Amino acid sequence: MDAQQPASPEQQAQFNAEHARITERRRLLGLAPKNGRYWALALSGGGIRSATFNLGVLQALARAKAPDASPGQPDAGKRLLSRFDYLSTVSGGGYLGSFFGSLFVPGRLRGNEAPEASANPPVTAAEQAYEVLDYEPPGRIHTSTDYARAPAGAAPLAWLRENGRYLTPTGAGDLFYLLGISLRNLMAVHLVIGMPLLFALAMATLLQVAVAGSSLCAANSVLSAVLCNSLWWLPAGSVLLAVIPLMLAFWMVYARDNQNDPVNLCNWAVLATLGAGALLLGLGLLAPGLAPPLSAVLLGSGGLSWLGVVMCVAVALHLRCKRNKDPALPVWGSVGTYRVMVTRYLAQALILTLALGFLALVPWLAQALYDSEYRASLVVLPALIAAVRGLAGLLDGKAVLGWLSRLPLGLIAGVAGLAIFLLVALIWGLLVEFVRAEGPASGTLLRLTGLAAVALVLSLVAGRFVGFLNQSSLQSFYSSRLARAYLGASNGLRFAGASGKIRRQRLSVAEALPGDDIAIEDYYSATTCAPVHLINVTMNLTVDPAEQLVQRDRKGMPLCLAPSGRAGADSVSYVLDGYPRARSQQSRWGSEIQQPLGLAHWVATSGAAVSTGLGRATTLGTSLCLGLSNLRLGTWWPSNFLEPGEQPRDDRVWRDKGWSRVFATQTYLFYELSAHFHGVRRDYQYLSDGGHFENTATYELIREGRDIELIVTCDCGADPDFAFNDLANLIRLARIDQALEIVEDQGVHGVAALAPYFGHAGSFASTAPEDSRRCAMLFNVLDQKGNTSARILLLKPRVITGLPVDVFNYANAHPTFPNESTADQFFNEAQFESYRQLGLQIGQTLFGNGQPSDVSDALWGYLQQ
Repeated sequence: MDAQQPASPEQQAQFNAEHARITERRRLLGLAPKNGRYWALALSGGGIRSATFNLGVLQALARAKAPDASPGQPDAGKRLLSRFDYLSTVSGGGYLGSFFGSLFVPGRLRGNEAPEASANPPVTAAEQAYEVLDYEPPGRIHTSTDYARAPAGAAPLAWLRENGRYLTPTGAGDLFYLLGISLRNLMAVHLVIGMPLLFALAMATLLQVAVAGSSLCAANSVLSAVLCNSLWWLPAGSVLLAVIPLMLAFWMVYARDNQNDPVNLCNWAVLATLGAGALLLGLGLLAPGLAPPLSAVLLGSGGLSWLGVVMCVAVALHLRCKRNKDPALPVWGSVGTYRVMVTRYLAQALILTLALGFLALVPWLAQALYDSEYRASLVVLPALIAAVRGLAGLLDGKAVLGWLSRLPLGLIAGVAGLAIFLLVALIWGLLVEFVRAEGPASGTLLRLTGLAAVALVLSLVAGRFVGFLNQSSLQSFYSSRLARAYLGASNGLRFAGASGKIRRQRLSVAEALPGDDIAIEDYYSATTCAPVHLINVTMNLTVDPAEQLVQRDRKGMPLCLAPSGRAGADSVSYVLDGYPRARSQQSRWGSEIQQPLGLAHWVATSGAAVSTGLGRATTLGTSLCLGLSNLRLGTWWPSNFLEPGEQPRDDRVWRDKGWSRVFATQTYLFYELSAHFHGVRRDYQYLSDGGHFENTATYELIREGRDIELIVTCDCGADPDFAFNDLANLIRLARIDQALEIVEDQGVHGVAALAPYFGHAGSFASTAPEDSRRCAMLFNVLDQKGNTSARILLLKPRVITGLPVDVFNYANAHPTFPNESTADQFFNEAQFESYRQLGLQIGQTLFGNGQPSDVSDALWGYLQQ
């Protein structure tokens, strides 16, 4: 929307449900009701780098005292962290945010063994949650320790430290486990993709063999050289019969007054083309003494001229048969519409020509390669795939440094993707050549027919198992490891008072335990003292003619998960581009893709940074390259969104039709490879990293109906040059979508106690002594009337003066700290501790270390003005 509009009834109902949940949590914690003007935390994307920095910040907030704390409040209510009613997360921020939110689930961490637990389980869980974050320092996991008797924070924080390498926690053994998954899924994807490809190549070769054995290829036949040795006549025929005639047809209709003139086929252009065609045909047929090549050129030119007229008439008749129901739209029979349609048909003809050219090229190359001694050269394929997977991190533009940032990585990815696709096609083509060549010539047609039939049957079978889309990606591995590392840290079963072998097994980072993950419906329906958690993902959208150009520039829409205020399966609200959407619970057939996703899967989807869908960064080249290398972290999800006003019914009309229903698996894999994402216009939607739309996690918090007055944002996206790309994107989206201006607060620089810590956008890259403590910025969110609707306190990871020596040591050894590549998801002990300490020190600098400080007093005094 171009201007901020009043909330719709559905939006207001959503905001009311969130506020009711906040009112209840505040009552349980003994906090005064807010009745609007809430506080929020926004944990940005940035992988494990963001999660670890945010852990330190949350620890600082848990220790700091709230500015309005009173002696009579419960201990949990005195903490500054308890004042934050909203938590919004994206990508890596969701790792830590899900851990934090899960700590509040009653009975999860410590069960009901505490005497006071039965009296008020949500409050007991909240006290334990804050105690966990207040624990310092996080130690290490020891199987000899009885964590049931240890402080509440000892086990969870030690577990987080142990899982700094959460993808491969046990080292070499897990590396081979990951390698096995990658190879299995890669081969499975290429098998599913390859069966339709094998069918097409087998049919093309069958056509070539059939034509070669026909009378057209008899000895001394004129057409023998053209038809018998390859299928190049197919794309050539497409050019002659479709491409060139459509080009001519465009110029045969013109407007005398304006583009809305009706199409007139009786005009000078059509008559001149008919006359020229007749003249050329006559010369070719009747002119004496012409050489055969010249005669053929004349006949071909005359035929093309007349084909152009035929195309012109066909398009005009096609348009005349259409009826336009909207009088405001251009008339279907107008010259302007005719020219648009002819150009569209020309584009389709070019696509057909390329497809036919592919069917000619691959059998031709495969036959030549099969007959040569260079077949082993195809070993370059696995090497190319390995190189693509190794360099995938470069596609994250924020992680590219130096001369690499000047490379056209999208173009390079496209070339690599085309090369991989061609090599894969050649491998299947060699199989076709083997079946063709190895055996008696009399059975060639039968063998090729059998091969095509087998490929077709396997394609039909694979098409029914649409759950393969997610099971063949790396998403399930990614989500299971996140569940084990971050949600497992709050799973009390791991730390219960078992002994001996059972304890060692439960404390093994290589083992998943029941309860590590949480059903998303249970997470949102449980009565807890946790802040309202908004989980942000991106619904990719690259193909939708109904959307505005700005939406196509973004190539995605924000999808936010929030509590709905209802219980059970309806406890989750799915807010698409700001509007809650009702879902149908019906499914087409039983499939894993229809099963509900757990909290870990949603968090992993929110952090699916490298995949075929990259939001605004999506290109055909990157999708093709990453898809064929099976670097796919996104999730295909059946949103089942109902249209506005639509009621659930038994005869739901499915959006997929025809081939997309029969070959559903292959269709959606094709969409991934070709960067075709249709949003809600298909049965399944492709979801990826929320940072592909907005990476600071602040976008949803500034919506007017949420009534949030203070947002503490941890901006942890990779930003080595302090260009503030994510902040700039937030400001741009807020202005365009919500008619809000986000401007720097200049007054904070006039407060002596705050000025050394608050910087301008240009001062963070400075190494001057006066800038050595800069770690924050303050922004005002202004509505259309110029009133301040919210304030954003932005914390920026930066090496500041006063850090512990070990953090300075790590920073000196790693010049990119604290902006190391997001692709690095294997934090060692020193790396984990350095990022945690940085977040802790910055948080304590601004909010105090358990006691009020000059800085914290000045900060709250200024914010309350």
